[in-house]
Amino acid sequence: MNTGIGASVRRTEDFRLLTGRGRYSDDKNQPGQAYAFMLRSPHAHAIITSIDTVAAENMQGVLAILTARDYDDDGLKPIPHGANNNDAVNPKIQAFLESEGARIFDMAQPPLARDKIRFGGEGVALVVAETLSQARDAAEHVTVEYDPLPAAGHVMDAIAPGAAQIWDGAPGNICLDATKGDRAAAEAAFAGAAHIVEMELPVTRVANCQMEPRAAVAWHDADTGR
Repeated sequence: MNTGIGASVRRTEDFRLLTGRGRYSDDKNQPGQAYAFMLRSPHAHAIITSIDTVAAENMQGVLAILTARDYDDDGLKPIPHGANNNDAVNPKIQAFLESEGARIFDMAQPPLARDKIRFGGEGVALVVAETLSQARDAAEHVTVEYDPLPAAGHVMDAIAPGAAQIWDGAPGNICLDATKGDRAAAEAAFAGAAHIVEMELPVTRVANCQMEPRAAVAWHDADTGR
């Protein structure tokens, strides 16, 4: 890797990877393990009217088909995002404060959609089977009825007047509305400036590009009960 300042750091992992000795999540296996496959929504925005798993449950190798109802019945909680991090200058407080007028929407998200689809590919059902191919085949036999709703493919369309509402607690589909800094000082600086330049700086969605997806292997330890 060239650092751009006349020095370099040698890569240490190349020999292991080039000789087929890399270890990935798919290499970590347990005897008799089961495999899970996520059935995902083909819609970006829709109401889930029904989920029928009967046909899939009777297919060869299928061990379980789980939906949001099963998740709720087990007493499990949704996953919090924790989007409002600590302030960069004063880590003892959050970056955005409602006491300063910030409007913050941070809704914990269930791993499977309960009654409404809010983004393309959202998980609807988890199929567990003896093999991955059996899980995939069974997922194709889970019947989900959707009532499609209007969807927006661009963030500016999503916050335009009249756009379909995604979350009830985020009017206008805006999850954060906040102002930081000294408004009076900023307005005074602009008032006395020789020139004022205005621009819009759109920021694209960012996603890391790991070689493999998120994955996990879990097994029950009878000795510890964990």
